[in-house]
Amino acid sequence: MGTEEGIITRVLDSELVEVAIDNDFTIPVLLRELVPVAAEEGQAFRRPAPEVARPTTGSKKNKPAGGQPKAVRLGGPAPAAP
Repeated sequence: MGTEEGIITRVLDSELVEVAIDNDFTIPVLLRELVPVAAEEGQAFRRPAPEVARPTTGSKKNKPAGGQPKAVRLGGPAPAAP
């Protein structure tokens, strides 16, 4: 299991999304393998927050659900609740 960080760029189906890592490399990932992270988490652990990639087209098809790109961590355990 990897611990890459990326941005959800597209919903492929009800269980699969496309995640951009390194700003231009995208991979399909199962929703159950994602762990949402907040920008504040990177500051707390002295790590830069991932940059939010914006879709180049105005199509709603390329936007994640909820309207805003979501930062996610691939694999690994879920963060503890505050």
